[in-house]
Amino acid sequence: MGFFLILEDPTESQRAAAARRQLEQSLSEASRDQLIANAQARGRQAPDDLISAILANASLAAMDIADGGATLVVATLLEELEASTRRAAALNERVRTFNAPR
Repeated sequence: MGFFLILEDPTESQRAAAARRQLEQSLSEASRDQLIANAQARGRQAPDDLISAILANASLAAMDIADGGATLVVATLLEELEASTRRAAALNERVRTFNAPR
């Protein structure tokens, strides 16, 4: 008779779960901010279709990454996706501000 002992380090799984929660929170905040901005700008500007597309694609990418299963890289990829989405949203806001009628 023998025994098999399997040890699993939950560190990467926990890190990936935290990154997923952070990304979901960021996407939720960005969507809320966009709705507020669109409500305030109604009549002055068209709704921001670009930021909607950025957020939708980030959400799809996050689902693909999370479903990939490779826990060693999931957290890193989700963190990079969040940073890229934040940069894209900030750049979009700068362009919209620059193009705003004065």
